[in-house]
Amino acid sequence: MAASEDGVMAVDRTRSNLDEAIDRIGRTLALPSHHPLSPEQRAVLDCLLVRSQGAIDGPWQGAIAILWESPQSGLLELLERVGLDPKQDLTGRQLLGVRLDGCDLSGANLRQVNLRGSQLCDTDLSGADLTGARLAGADLSGALLSEARLIEADLHKASLALANLSGADLSGADLRGANLSRINSHGAIVTGAKLGNNEGVTAEEIQQWLARGAIGDTNEAQPSGGVDRAI
Repeated sequence: MAASEDGVMAVDRTRSNLDEAIDRIGRTLALPSHHPLSPEQRAVLDCLLVRSQGAIDGPWQGAIAILWESPQSGLLELLERVGLDPKQDLTGRQLLGVRLDGCDLSGANLRQVNLRGSQLCDTDLSGADLTGARLAGADLSGALLSEARLIEADLHKASLALANLSGADLSGADLRGANLSRINSHGAIVTGAKLGNNEGVTAEEIQQWLARGAIGDTNEAQPSGGVDRAI
């Protein structure tokens, strides 16, 4: 734990990862350690430390205490309780394994966010900026992603079944192994998007993506057969 010249206690996150920061904060502030932090608590702590520039005393100590005492709270509820904005304060943050099912994150700035393995079923991400986001293995079934920016996003082995990707920008996105069953990608930009071993699409549909600039091997596709929709 470090102190700045003006006496502010701070976590130096340039030299320690989040696990180390959690351990040091718990010891320094004498917080209870009878339960591990949930994925949602960890994510919000990461956001708090960025906003506070590592400071953990003063008003930040109170926010951290609230966070520690709320193991059952959802991500958006926690963000509200500690005074953070979900549409601005999640940019580039570590949100591994969080649950955001059905949440409204339309228009949110989620550039470079790490949402690997997270639950985003039916989440409204319309118009959100997910450029460079890490979404490998995430469940985006039924998610609203219309007009979203998913440039260079990692969607490897993610589920996009029934997702609305109309008008989305998927330029350079990694979609290998992703479930694309019954998606709506009307008007989506797919230049450079990587395909392969995709569930829920026919060879004909894969060919349509390739004609629009996607990259992939049609032999790796797993045709689902009988799916009649415009991609």
